[in-house]
Amino acid sequence: MNEELRGLLMEVDLGCGPGGWGWDQVVLVRNRGSIPAPPEQPTRVPEDSGFDLLLLGPDFHPRFYCKCRPPADRKLEHETAVLETLSRDPEITGLVPRTRGFASKRIRVQLTDYVSGPLYLGVLPELDAGEWRRTLREVLDVGHRLSACCPPNWLPAGNHDRRAGATGGTKASLAEESAPALAYLVRVGLLAESAEPLAGILRAAGDFVRRPQHGDFWPGNVVYGDAGWCVVDFEEYGRIAVPLYDAFQMIRTSDTIRRDAGPEDLWLDRLRRNDEEARASRQLIQRLAEDEGLDSKQIVGVLVYHLLEVARSFHARRSPPDYWEPVVGDLRLAARFVRSGESLQELVMGPA
Repeated sequence: MNEELRGLLMEVDLGCGPGGWGWDQVVLVRNRGSIPAPPEQPTRVPEDSGFDLLLLGPDFHPRFYCKCRPPADRKLEHETAVLETLSRDPEITGLVPRTRGFASKRIRVQLTDYVSGPLYLGVLPELDAGEWRRTLREVLDVGHRLSACCPPNWLPAGNHDRRAGATGGTKASLAEESAPALAYLVRVGLLAESAEPLAGILRAAGDFVRRPQHGDFWPGNVVYGDAGWCVVDFEEYGRIAVPLYDAFQMIRTSDTIRRDAGPEDLWLDRLRRNDEEARASRQLIQRLAEDEGLDSKQIVGVLVYHLLEVARSFHARRSPPDYWEPVVGDLRLAARFVRSGESLQELVMGPA
């Protein structure tokens, strides 16, 4: 292990003994590139450098997960600030891993307690409809608690993206919040004919009260540990501050995974079915919306915002079409509902 990294770890009482960690207690999990970047790659951005380690205890069981990045990596600085704050909150003890961060002139380190247990992603396909509904309700409640515990006007130092104004408790226009994503998808030719119906939905939704969201709340970032559900990967926390965004993300992705849905099997088509999974999804959406104080127009507005943000993000990152095409398909379907005079509120929440 690099002596500089060993020295940083030795400054923290981690229970590894007087000799610190040896090579036989370090597992390289992921390698993005050396720190600092080699001379032949001087323009490599900080987020493309670094590595992840799994640190084993004296019994050779996992103890800590360690992210190592260049000191200028603002995403890791932001995530560490978020996790350090949340993990100290007694109201949500155990919902996020205990985290510490430290840095030198050449390296930034984030150390989190290792959470042992299966990912929700791995168990979803094995659940029957009743088990899925129960576990999904539990996971959504965890997400709601993480969002609700954030004090108004709290913004971690080092937040890497203030565009969304992660500050909680203030009001904003959903149409204005959605405008950059809608404009992008129109500009790249994906939503030209659907733009006006979607913009109408967003205008009708009016204002909302900001509430910071996890931003990547899907089954791959939720672990069922010894103490229950635990959420990981907070790099995007606070970039989005539209309530219910995380809930739509978890419901949509878990339904897609459970059904092993292909690109042509749109989520909104599945949501309007009369099967147990669709009914459970609609009921959970309605219950969470009531908790947030959102009316029916705001609910469908947030749904459209969610789909716009997901499609824009995947497309802008040049992800494979299978990632963003189904989401664009859902947006086009929502626009067709509006043009045909059908009720999008009824589709999302079921008959009154």
